[in-house]
Amino acid sequence: MLLKGKIALKKYELTDETRTVEGKILHRIRALRNFGDVKKGELGGFIESEKNLSHYDNCWIYQEALVYDKAWIVVDAKIFDNVKIFDTAEIFGKAKIFGYACISGNTRVYGYARIFGNAKVSDNAKIFGYACISGNTRVYGNARVYGNTVISGNVEIFGDTWVHHNAKFFGNAKIFEKAEVYGNVIILGNAEVKGNTVVCGNEIMS
Repeated sequence: MLLKGKIALKKYELTDETRTVEGKILHRIRALRNFGDVKKGELGGFIESEKNLSHYDNCWIYQEALVYDKAWIVVDAKIFDNVKIFDTAEIFGKAKIFGYACISGNTRVYGYARIFGNAKVSDNAKIFGYACISGNTRVYGNARVYGNTVISGNVEIFGDTWVHHNAKFFGNAKIFEKAEVYGNVIILGNAEVKGNTVVCGNEIMS
């Protein structure tokens, strides 16, 4: 482990292979040393700047995944710690992903979203706004999570579910199919919300 105040030995470089997204030029990355499951010389995904991906720990962007910032935003989307970004996932805006989180598929994470812990987001899920996802949470399918939503524990959100506003989820809750949860709802324990159910207001479910 690096001591506080020490500068990280660079683990990747920006190559000349580029893509233009939202008016920004992104560069494919190449590993400069072995770390985690990445080998020296291995090509990764695309980033706009070294500010997007930490040189510390084992975080990496794989395949065709992108980490960048909207044209009107100064570089701020960041990947830290041991995070893995796969496939065609895109992380942009002021989103921060850290811990051991794994993002894959055609996922989009943006706005001020925070994802950490062992959370996994995949398929066509979209996480945005000020959403905060942590623990062993899994979000997949066509799920949409946004607003000031807080999700932690072993929660699963999938299907065509929409979760937004100030909703909070804990424990082993499952929200799936075409359910929509919003407002100041708190869902915890082993609660399930499914089908075309709409839960809103100040309700507490467990």
